[in-house]
Amino acid sequence: MLLERQTALSGVFTLERGDFLDTDSVVEILWQPQTILERIPVGEKSNVYMTINNDSNLQRRARGQRSQFDDDCGAWTVGRSVISDYWRTPAGEFRYLFARNGQYCTEKLVCGKRTYLPLEPQPADDVYTIHRYYATQSDDGKAVYRKRVTWVSRDDFQPVALVEYVGMCKQEQVHGNRKGTGPVYVRTPSTIMKSVTEQVKTTSVKAVYDGMITSMDIDNAPRDERVVRNKKYNDSKNARNATGKAYRANFADEIQTLCSMVTNDDLVKSVTVNSGRVPHVVLCSERQLSEIKAFCFDKQCGSVLSFDKTYNLGSLYVTVGVYRNLALQRIGSGDIPIFIGPIFIHGNSDFETYAHFFSYLSIRLASCDCRQLRLGSDEEASVRKAMRHTFSLASLVCCTRHLKENLRRHASQVT
Repeated sequence: MLLERQTALSGVFTLERGDFLDTDSVVEILWQPQTILERIPVGEKSNVYMTINNDSNLQRRARGQRSQFDDDCGAWTVGRSVISDYWRTPAGEFRYLFARNGQYCTEKLVCGKRTYLPLEPQPADDVYTIHRYYATQSDDGKAVYRKRVTWVSRDDFQPVALVEYVGMCKQEQVHGNRKGTGPVYVRTPSTIMKSVTEQVKTTSVKAVYDGMITSMDIDNAPRDERVVRNKKYNDSKNARNATGKAYRANFADEIQTLCSMVTNDDLVKSVTVNSGRVPHVVLCSERQLSEIKAFCFDKQCGSVLSFDKTYNLGSLYVTVGVYRNLALQRIGSGDIPIFIGPIFIHGNSDFETYAHFFSYLSIRLASCDCRQLRLGSDEEASVRKAMRHTFSLASLVCCTRHLKENLRRHASQVT
């Protein structure tokens, strides 16, 4: 009989030997689980195990998709899956089965050679198909933290999975695509992403995100609006690919077309091609530049010239500038309307790329007193560094909406 010792996390039990459970214990737990959690709980998980609801993953596998066992332990290496058949002997022990020529066999060494002997009679009802998923986190090439997920494919078993963690949790393990410093990458739970998929079909991205961060705790809610926007974009892209309606434009042809437009189009001002970098494009009209000169170079009463990078408008990023047109006023509300300003289309998002964009603007606005200019952005470091470099006399301000979102998201973590 397996003795379970519960930890501080509800439904989480200690691995007494500090290693994965043996097959007999695993099957015993999956046959009669004491506590079934809806998802892997948040918190430290070192040498522990738990039982979770696996129904959604079984449905995903039936559709040919991968299982999702998301947690808050940072990034894992690409996992591997193993499917094995076991025979429960009359003595109640589990023996690994080898399938050879359509028969279940046992393995024996005869004169140093592996020999497979068919079982007589062949087992039928006492065969258990056990699925195992393994993932690791390494330190200097050595696996220091391991994860195993096990479930049994039998009609008489509940749709549950046993999740085991062996070793000391390294929550500082960062995602491979993450750049810079900041909070550790934590994947948004798959159940939440599934809800996002349904909601964005009829509701705007902002409304979905605002609703989730106000109704969910911080461990479940999307970490920012970009998560919701990316999910909507990827779902739309997958739908287009599935129906054969994917965009097939050639990127080189598009850049060549833009280059030809520089000489005869008022909007396309610059196309820059550098070695080893994605070409970038500056779009702005003479009217926009005139209005920026008129409305933005007054530190007391003028408009802030703001820039924000937008995602998922295509294969490139789009950074959009906006300003308030102080010459106009809405009749109903009395508000001053916001106009779109210079637009920057780019593939890289580092300081050098943004410096090209703001250098062009600083040249076109050289006749103005930059000490009267206020430039706004979110907290993206490369944007602010490029602004400070090209408009050294201007004042830099932050977007209050981004600051409020960051405060609202991280306030609960302050003790």
